[in-house]
Amino acid sequence: MRESTLLDLEKKYLEVQYDAVTQGYLREFCKDQGFDLSIKFDGSRQDPEDFDFHTTVWFTTSEHQLANGTFACDVTATPTGFALFGEEKNVLVMEVSSDDLVQLRKEYGDEYNMQDMWPDYRPHITVCYNWSGDLPNFNPADVLTEPLRADRLNIKRQKKF
Repeated sequence: MRESTLLDLEKKYLEVQYDAVTQGYLREFCKDQGFDLSIKFDGSRQDPEDFDFHTTVWFTTSEHQLANGTFACDVTATPTGFALFGEEKNVLVMEVSSDDLVQLRKEYGDEYNMQDMWPDYRPHITVCYNWSGDLPNFNPADVLTEPLRADRLNIKRQKKF
């Protein structure tokens, strides 16, 4: 029996998870800049050490028979600037450039005919979920001079938000 016949059709969330060195590097950067890492996406509190640095690859509106799991990957990203996301424009993100991310998105999109909630793909790493004020007035690439490396691709059932 084929694996796909055993899997439920479901909306998927694909993200790359940054490796331990990059997680620490980004955490120190955020602390140095005064970015609050104690708030999660859902507004609940967390230990700042538990803040999860990742980049979304797909947040599908389409449903797929695709196994959930964690898979090895090799992605490098470079920071390019800051932006505010979210309905209230209070989610501070660091936009990144990455041929690896674009290729990973293309591969999964083409293979599984994925449709995204946000079709205008803007790769980024969230650095604060409760930002108030203007965008930081510096280029993060001037401070973050080491490569940002992701080593895991997580494929999950999409949670409601």
